[in-house]
Amino acid sequence: MTKNREEWGKRLVGDRALITGASAGIGKATAIRFAEEGCSHIAIHGRNKERLDEVANLVKKAGCPNVFTYVADLSDIDAAVDMVRQAIKDMDGIDCCINNAGASLGVPFLETRAKDIEFMYQVDFVSPYLIAQEAAKAMIERKIKGCIMFTVAEAENGGLPHNPVYAAVKAAEINLCKSAAVSLAPYGIRVIAVTPGFTDTMSMDRSGEDSARHVRATLPTVMPLGRMATSEDLAATFAFLASEDASYITGTNIVVDGAVTSDAVSVPWRAALQGRLTGGLGFDQDKVEIDPDSERGKQLRS
Repeated sequence: MTKNREEWGKRLVGDRALITGASAGIGKATAIRFAEEGCSHIAIHGRNKERLDEVANLVKKAGCPNVFTYVADLSDIDAAVDMVRQAIKDMDGIDCCINNAGASLGVPFLETRAKDIEFMYQVDFVSPYLIAQEAAKAMIERKIKGCIMFTVAEAENGGLPHNPVYAAVKAAEINLCKSAAVSLAPYGIRVIAVTPGFTDTMSMDRSGEDSARHVRATLPTVMPLGRMATSEDLAATFAFLASEDASYITGTNIVVDGAVTSDAVSVPWRAALQGRLTGGLGFDQDKVEIDPDSERGKQLRS
């Protein structure tokens, strides 16, 4: 029998959480869920202040009295570190840190330049690494047995020919989680990677209305559970992992994909999508799938 949230009771009462990439999708849903679970302080990060303010209002309505917003470009490592330090100061500590933000340049292997690698490496690995490090230091200083999590991607399971750097850095992030989990275990701090499957978020719409409609109509027909994940599916996973119910889970990658990777050999992805599986399908909420020929893409690759 399925119980509702009220029947289970709130699991994060009094906790303080930082969630990056929280202006939409998975990060937004997670911030709201954490408020519903009883968090007293929630810090949310994103690139768009207007959207962040909207999320902050929703988080307050969901029950969290203290909500802080931070706009920072994670390709700027100093800005990333300043952001997490300020969040910890504003919340007077931290119990949970979720590195959810990310970026992606859809550039094939033979066309990838050093600048492309550097950009994704900084946003998807270096900044999350340092954010996690600052969170861990704060937890150790205050003797908090907290939790640090990373939103990764199924890309690490097989690679992406159109986006090899993204696949590589996400694989690196998973191994970082395993290494950090062992290092921080003596302090009671848990480190976990969470892999979303195909998730229906606004990032799908960036590929265009026709493409998004095609993906939403086609993907469920070849998925074992017959549907894509929702942001709320991932938010529920993060809430469970941050709670005492998951106190013995650390150093692992939790895959939330509805058995897609388990059925990967038999699922006719390319046939089903007619070769249009080009990324930007919501692997993580705040990932930016940037067209290398767009104005922003040209600016980043200049």
